[in-house]
Amino acid sequence: MRALLVVPGVLLLLASSLAAPAAAGGKVHECKPGAAPTPFGEIGPVAVAQPVDYWGEGWLLVTDKLTKPEKIRLLSASGQLLEFGKPPSTVEPLYWLARGRAIYALGKGRSQTEGKTDVVLMRWGSDPRPRLTVLRTADAIEGQLSGAFTNEFLMASWAERGADGKLQRMASFLDSEELRVSEPQVIGPDNGTAVRTLSVPKGFSVVWMSEQGVMRAAFDMRGKPTSPTTASAWPGQTPVRALVECGQRLWLAHDVGKELALSSGEGAGTISELARWASPSAQESLPMHCVDDSVAIAHRTLAAKEDNIVLWISTVDPAGKLRERRIKDMHGTLDDIRLPHFSLVGTKLLSWWIEGQADATKVWAREISCE
Repeated sequence: MRALLVVPGVLLLLASSLAAPAAAGGKVHECKPGAAPTPFGEIGPVAVAQPVDYWGEGWLLVTDKLTKPEKIRLLSASGQLLEFGKPPSTVEPLYWLARGRAIYALGKGRSQTEGKTDVVLMRWGSDPRPRLTVLRTADAIEGQLSGAFTNEFLMASWAERGADGKLQRMASFLDSEELRVSEPQVIGPDNGTAVRTLSVPKGFSVVWMSEQGVMRAAFDMRGKPTSPTTASAWPGQTPVRALVECGQRLWLAHDVGKELALSSGEGAGTISELARWASPSAQESLPMHCVDDSVAIAHRTLAAKEDNIVLWISTVDPAGKLRERRIKDMHGTLDDIRLPHFSLVGTKLLSWWIEGQADATKVWAREISCE
């Protein structure tokens, strides 16, 4: 790992701190953009962007390719850019994390056993070359990979076909300081769509989709279940693209025709649709951030006739009250604002997105205040 450059004057963080989410108790929440959007310098092609918590701060990890990336870089809110060595060509990184001064990637790798696929954990530390640890060897790895850190403990999750041919959600728990691989455990059925692994006090929570509905499971840091796995009925007819659990409330983003819908339910109760927006793409990322029992979601709209693309932050409360603010509004196409994400920089919420293509690609950021 080596520092490439520090970009002077990019993204000056405000002296006054961003208001932390207010305590629950009926207060109306709204997330609002702060200072004007700030561009970072041109950094070349970006195919993957994912926020990670590197050295206690929110950074954006970017790679130049979806598969077999040649460049893996971290960009800080203050403009520092770090570069890491590329992974082996036999491993496909799919989900990125960070802890301390190390970054990690969960991915699929070519197994030494013919006809099998490995679930691989890669770690970049002081050595620019990644250290590889095989978590699982299976017939086929499907669905999304996900993970989270709680202190030094890591939960990694993926989906694979069982002996009965049905897809099942798997989990493995590791101490990152020792990297001893525990026997993976089956935590429930899976349908190959959305999953979200969350760090909670003294453990982990994971929510994912199955034919039975929205699944929930909770574990301590070493992988012992702390409550039974539950399923909430999901009446939607289209795949869920993103989901998050805020306290005891589930939030799901899904497509309805040419629109993006947001549905929610508390506990094991009914999940109901609360909001809809125009949706220009069924493949875009949909970052969601908990604001107590409300949720903030970043999404795009496109007015093709006017060649206008808008990146929004919308706040929705459990009663369905919707408040919308523009993060960035410009003339352009879907390629001009893409890969939106949120990250926390201390107590500050930051919105990231990518503009442009090839060598003209730029990363943009804007502070968000949720109160």
